[in-house]
Amino acid sequence: MIFRKARLRSVFIIAPLVVLTSLSSAQKPPVSIFQERYDTLTRAMLAKDMKTLGNLISVNFKGGSYAKPMDRAMYLQQCAQSPGIFKTKTRKVLSAMINKNKASVLIRSMTYGKMPDPKSGANHDFSIELLSADTWETGSKGWQLKHAKVIHTKVLADGKPFKGRFAH
Repeated sequence: MIFRKARLRSVFIIAPLVVLTSLSSAQKPPVSIFQERYDTLTRAMLAKDMKTLGNLISVNFKGGSYAKPMDRAMYLQQCAQSPGIFKTKTRKVLSAMINKNKASVLIRSMTYGKMPDPKSGANHDFSIELLSADTWETGSKGWQLKHAKVIHTKVLADGKPFKGRFAH
């Protein structure tokens, strides 16, 4: 009986320590991991930091749309040549799921800025909202964006749906 009480007492002492140790060494939730990656990606895009962008984008990257597919070189070139009219960009990870060395991530991207009307020169407030289903892979460089598929786009000019031309 004394042995049983001692063993039971040690279970009550050791079990919480095991739980605390396993909690402290647990991985970050997938949403946090990828939110950090997208925050870094966004800062690098706005700063035109091509080295950081290059480290975050897989050599096998595919993105864009069916009408305008994009590979890694095209993506990096587009980032480098961006005129910088969009001053604010945020990305929010809505969900993330890791399966071995791949991850599926759903994000909402919001971009704001001013764009001049080519005819009148007047500035218009623009906002672009994208919903994207992305795939990331991990390897020697950590998590890298392999595929980005835009599944919804909403573009507003001065708060109204933008169809590609300014109304006069």
